[in-house]
Amino acid sequence: MISNKKGKCVIDIREIKDLHSAVMGRVIIKAMNLAGLSTDMTHAHIKQAEELIIKEETSKSMNFPHGYIMKIIYGKAEIYRQEVGETAVGAKIETQPKTAVETKIKVQPKTAVETKIKVQPETRIGNMSESRPKERPGLKISILMKEDFAEKKDAAAFDFDMFEEAYKDNGNTFESIVLRRRKPGDFIMLPNVGGRKKIQDLFVDMKVREDQRERVYMAAINDEILWIPGGITKARYSGNFKINEDTKRVLVLEIHGSL
Repeated sequence: MISNKKGKCVIDIREIKDLHSAVMGRVIIKAMNLAGLSTDMTHAHIKQAEELIIKEETSKSMNFPHGYIMKIIYGKAEIYRQEVGETAVGAKIETQPKTAVETKIKVQPKTAVETKIKVQPETRIGNMSESRPKERPGLKISILMKEDFAEKKDAAAFDFDMFEEAYKDNGNTFESIVLRRRKPGDFIMLPNVGGRKKIQDLFVDMKVREDQRERVYMAAINDEILWIPGGITKARYSGNFKINEDTKRVLVLEIHGSL
């Protein structure tokens, strides 16, 4: 998966391309450490590196702190300290603005770790203009002990500790989950249909009309989609972080307001 020779660390893209985003991020961080880069890395760097690997476009590259570079060379991602004058081709680091407005609410049950409602501001997508709804949809996030959890029809539930373990190395928590519309690179894990599935491809398979695709809300953390609530399309749930007999805490997602 990773080889290191004379200051150049090489990742075999075929072996990591279909890994969960959080696991792929850990592999990238390990490779960078082996290449000699161990400081000043940000979440934005890791996400851009993941996108570069997934696209697998030969000769494309991106810069990292302290003169390091990642370059795609025929199915391999090479990480090394670049020579003077060498620049990255085809990659740009962008940071995503934090747009979710958070409103904490008090919860009576003592077993609830925390409940939070996140209301996502309306955005203009492309050239499409929308009338502003009376109430913007929000995402209610609750963390409950398993014994206090009861399944609900219009909700999604996941093993909280599995989720936390998968994302802790990237600096994410359940507070990073937002309700939004689709973005390029979004994917969902669906084990029954081959594992990792791009949202664009999922919409095509589900025969969602093009004029409806930008109206579909989904619960996401970074570019991983956890839940697509029913409405315009059939509800879909990520196959990651499934509740099982060993689950102790449950992460519950519910829609606040109307979609």
